[in-house]
Amino acid sequence: MGCGGSKDGKSNGDGPGRTDPNGAPTAMETEVNQKKMQQCVEIVDTLDTSKDGILQPEELQLLVKHLYPCFINVCVKDIPLDNPKIKAFDQKNKEELAKYLYAECDETWVSVFHGFLGRGEKKSDFPKCEPGVYLSLIHI
Repeated sequence: MGCGGSKDGKSNGDGPGRTDPNGAPTAMETEVNQKKMQQCVEIVDTLDTSKDGILQPEELQLLVKHLYPCFINVCVKDIPLDNPKIKAFDQKNKEELAKYLYAECDETWVSVFHGFLGRGEKKSDFPKCEPGVYLSLIHI
């Protein structure tokens, strides 16, 4: 949970998918990094309900709730606004917060939180169903 990195302590770029011996990101890594940054920007945009470009302490409560395991059993509204973890983000603009999330949080957390906020990919390509087709499968 949150921005602790992977369980094995590796950062996102140290995994077995790296094929460039010079340490340069591969095309796939570049695409993943661009998607992760876009998701971080969208997370911060979604949290900025006042649309003033800066997340207010009340808006930061949800972010802090999901970033830090110490708040796992605490309701969002019960996180004190004067908590140091909220104060650390106070008055940072959206770009700074998005860069922080990008740098400190692993891809999985970003993707899951992005989806939790309703910003995930929306697929509507379900197969068409016809009424009565499934009745033939029932054996009485």
